[in-house]
Amino acid sequence: MIKLLWRFGLIVLAAIFFSWLADRPGSVTVRWLGREVEMSVVVGVALLLAGLVALWFVWTIFRKLWRSPGAAGFYWRERKSRKAYESLSQGIIAAGAGDAAAAHRHAAIAANGLADEPLVNVLAAQAAQLKGDRASVKRIFEEMTKSPDTEALGLRGLFAEARQAGDMPAARALAEKALRLNPRLAWASTAMLQIQSASKDWAAAAATLVQQEKSGLINKEDSWRKQAALYAAQALAIEDSQKASALDLALRAHRLDSALVPAALVAARIYASDGVPKKSLRVIQETWPKSPHPDLADVAAHAKPGQGPEPRFERVRDLTRTAPGGLEGAYALARSKSVV
Repeated sequence: MIKLLWRFGLIVLAAIFFSWLADRPGSVTVRWLGREVEMSVVVGVALLLAGLVALWFVWTIFRKLWRSPGAAGFYWRERKSRKAYESLSQGIIAAGAGDAAAAHRHAAIAANGLADEPLVNVLAAQAAQLKGDRASVKRIFEEMTKSPDTEALGLRGLFAEARQAGDMPAARALAEKALRLNPRLAWASTAMLQIQSASKDWAAAAATLVQQEKSGLINKEDSWRKQAALYAAQALAIEDSQKASALDLALRAHRLDSALVPAALVAARIYASDGVPKKSLRVIQETWPKSPHPDLADVAAHAKPGQGPEPRFERVRDLTRTAPGGLEGAYALARSKSVV
């Protein structure tokens, strides 16, 4: 609508201009190559404008002809790129549906038209995985690690391949490299925690949990609870051989999660064996209201070796009073809890 009004305005202006010239008669004489041509001003201006329009038309045709090879090449490149993106989309759908043949075919077409598109490598890797071509999968993921845009994805793919092959040292190295690249990668952090826990590398696992908390992957409460479990597991492993270290680890776990029964048991047993019954009982009394457990009552009863059944009973009775419902409530709560 705006273009139509603009054109109509130009026509009106041109009519007004020529009307104005017609009211002011005059002549124009042109001498060129021994010839003399005389015409009115209106005709001269009209011929001048027609010549300019003709020159513009000729220049437009010439420019289009000059640019036609490049335009044709751009058209074919765009057409090839559009087909490649269509194949990429269809290939991803085929890979998701488990159609290995279609995924492989579309991956080849997409790779031919989109050499610098990272998703092409992703599709190629998925197609190779569907075909069971582990060598190609590994080669593609290794190629992806060479680009900053796809390095993390390549590392994750190589990690999955190494774990599937049972090569845990290689899997651990890849997860560590991914974490150095980006500490917020949840899959790498979780994998490291699983590997460290499986190998009983409790100190490293605790450090990984601290890093998860700093990176915002888990909240503070979950981090403390999991760290406490790791410290307690480590304390249990060395309770008989390294009592001092075990006590330190158990107390660290107890400070992080006073409801954790294994940590309280280790600390209480070591304090009792060292002849410090007050500290042993204090640890148990802190844990009992949150997690009443029969083993805690047993350690409390024998916190002072050599005593008869009556003082042991009194200690257990005093301990159970801190639980809702007294001794019966403590026993019922202990049965309802699943504490390792």
